[in-house]
This record gives sequence, structure tokens and C-alpha cells, in this order.
Amino acid sequence: MSDLIFYFAGDSGRPSVEEEIEENNYPKLQSYVNDMKSIRRRIDKGLKTFIDSGAFSAHTKGVEIDVDKYIDWLNYYDDYVTIAAQIDTIPGKYGEAKTKEDVKFAAEESWRNYLYMRERLDNPDKLLPVFHQGEDFKFLKQMFLKQMLDYRPKIDYIGVSPTNDLPVKNKIMWLEYVFDIIRKSGNPNVKTHGFGFTSPQGLKRFNFTSVDSASWIMTAASGSIHSHWGTLLVSEVSKNKPNHVTNRFNTEGLQELCNYIESRGFTLEELATNHVRRFSWNLHYVLEMVENLDMERCKSKQTYLW
Repeated sequence: MSDLIFYFAGDSGRPSVEEEIEENNYPKLQSYVNDMKSIRRRIDKGLKTFIDSGAFSAHTKGVEIDVDKYIDWLNYYDDYVTIAAQIDTIPGKYGEAKTKEDVKFAAEESWRNYLYMRERLDNPDKLLPVFHQGEDFKFLKQMFLKQMLDYRPKIDYIGVSPTNDLPVKNKIMWLEYVFDIIRKSGNPNVKTHGFGFTSPQGLKRFNFTSVDSASWIMTAASGSIHSHWGTLLVSEVSKNKPNHVTNRFNTEGLQELCNYIESRGFTLEELATNHVRRFSWNLHYVLEMVENLDMERCKSKQTYLW
């Protein structure tokens, strides 16, 4: 069994699914900007939550998060916070091309934000600094590792954030470099959280402490499910699309898929017509994947990613 912690990000908006998560106390990541209603519900039930600052969401809206209010909120609800991501600075303006100066300034400002927050939090060890793909590696080597990993007292946990819209192979190349730098640092055993990184191939390759993803929600909402065949489009309303399972699989393959689905307590028909059941399927698929995950370096050539 893997010791990887998987945080389900986002809110499905469906009480039955969220109640299952809460009743089983599955790890959850929630955004301070977007998910306050869900966070308060979890607090009312005494459940701990990974709090993401929501900096990127704020960036897309052109608004700023009040760092002092965020600090005060985290201190007030400290008993219910597992980890809290720092307020990181997103380079440039949303929708506009980023310059090297934008990226450099954002990395420097993020580090200043981290130090400011760390000095004012009741439990600074819960604060997660974040390094983003696209930032110059000199900030990881000279700042994030010289100051972050060698900081006194040493920082216990860091976040690394691959770029969402890049191919998985590009993310893996970047992470190879990140983890090589960590291994050669003064704190090689630092815990790492991968933001939005859930490639099975990558999770076998890198010894993340934790990761998160909202793909279990987004995939189901778009009519698809996760599977060991990859992401499968099953929604009845998308039946005419060439990548729909009824067009993608031959008769024998479709029967194998139905057997696979039924062995897990679902039917293809209900997954095709009921998005709530797709949420539930994806939830359980992720749990099964994490439970069986072998954290050794990937030896297979599997390329199914979700």
C-alpha cells in the first residue's frame, strides 16, 4: 500500500458525494477564495482540510487576497487546518503574455510573502511555500533551496506546481530536475506536495508526500470516467462523438468494459446517464489507484494519464 496522501480538490456540488467524502474523512483540498462554503461545512463537522490560498483564482479575477486577513483566518481556524498554501504571486496579468521580469518578480514576491506569513502564523510549520514550473531554477537553487530547504528551522514541507497546460512528459522532465536539486540540497528528505499532478506514471517515478487534483470532478462533469484504459467518454449525450466508448470499443471490448464497471458495483448505463454516479466512480477509482500505487520508479510503459 502506498503512503501517498491524495487530496480531493474542489467541490462536486452533490451532497451525496460530499457526504461520502466527509463521512470517511478522505483528505480534501479547498480554496480559500472559491470553497468557503465547503470549508465551513467541514469545520462544522470537525474535519481537517488542506487550505489552498486560491491565488490563481484571484489572479484570473484581477483581485488581490488580503494576506493579513488570510493569516488571521488561518490562526483562528488552526485546529481544522492540515496544511495551508502560502499566498503566492502569479506573474503578469491574466490573459497576457508573461515576461521574464514578470516571472522573476513573482518568484521574489512569493518568497517575501512566505516569510511574512511564516513569522505571523501560530503554526508556521503548516505553511506550504510553492515553487512553480516556469520560474528560473536559480530561484529554486539559490532561494528556495538555499533559504527554503536550508532555512532554520528547516522547512518540513514544500509545494511544487507543474504548469497545467503542458504535456505530462514536459512536467516529468521538470520534476526530474526539481527532485534532483532536492536530493542534492541540505534537506533531501523534505516532504513535497504536487499541485494538480496525478499522472500514475509520474506518481510512481517521484516520491511525493501528497498530491491533489480536481480532475475527478471535471472529468465526471464533462461526461467521462477514469479507468485503466485512460479517460473514457461515457455520457449518453455524447454518444455521437468518435471517442465515445460505444464508438471506440468493438463488441468484445465493450463487454469487457461493462464487466469491469459492474465488478465495481456500477453499470455503464448509469454512468452514461447519471453524472452523480460518475462523481462516485471517479472518487473510488482514485482511492483504488492510490491504494495500489507502487512508489518505486516506474518500470512499465503505461501512458494512460488522468
